[in-house]
Amino acid sequence: MLDLLLPGLATLVGLAGTGLYLFQDKLIYFPRPYAKEDLEGFAGRGGLLLPFAAPHGQQVAFYLPGAGTPRQIWYCFAGNGGQALAWEDFARANAAEGRSFLFVEWPGYGASEGSPRPATLRDSVRGATAALANHLGTSEEALRPRCAVIGHSLGCAGALIAAGELGARQAILFAPFTSLRDMAVLRKGPLIALLLKHDYDNRAALAGLVAQPGARVTVFHGTADQVIPIRMARELQARHPESVTLIELPGLGHGGLFAAAEQELAAAMALQP
Repeated sequence: MLDLLLPGLATLVGLAGTGLYLFQDKLIYFPRPYAKEDLEGFAGRGGLLLPFAAPHGQQVAFYLPGAGTPRQIWYCFAGNGGQALAWEDFARANAAEGRSFLFVEWPGYGASEGSPRPATLRDSVRGATAALANHLGTSEEALRPRCAVIGHSLGCAGALIAAGELGARQAILFAPFTSLRDMAVLRKGPLIALLLKHDYDNRAALAGLVAQPGARVTVFHGTADQVIPIRMARELQARHPESVTLIELPGLGHGGLFAAAEQELAAAMALQP
């Protein structure tokens, strides 16, 4: 009897594995589109929509200028299920002379086409940078030294990818993970983790960032985070103690981190010499 059941069980396991492999994006990413009034509202409040073409489809990034000539441009990346425009309140709360913000959307999210991947996000960063340079009337080469990155959760992976593209020396990471594969092991187990089609390796990306002369990274993480455990932030900081500062926020979970670290955040965002 067992001999009859085993082939059927193997087939079911194979089909389940194939399904997880083919449709894992629906388990990882949760894109949400914008309503028309979201885009109109941002433009009406002084924001600029920057449409551009990428290999994976039409994209839209969002630029919020500050007062004066932009000497520091923060590229912002939302977490899973988030939207780029969710950074607007943060940007306005942390406005300063010479500081502006570029909200980069994950492909397939908001008003952008395509599917989220490390490679497609990299293309979006390139396209958004070209569009912003064109808007500011400068070159991409002149723009890059002014760029810094910030992200939350999955957006930390986006921020670190952008840092690699831009050569950024300044980053702020809210609740980062070590790698997507580590998160898959944590949530689904090692067998499921083996089926990942792509990984976001924040260990490697962070190592590339801190290799830049004068690099400075500030990490904020809640000690009660039930989504991404703080041990991951501690590991990232321990790998680069001279370049990475970890600020632990007692009792906080995965959200509500921005308001709880107001003074430390101001220091972390200060323009580097």
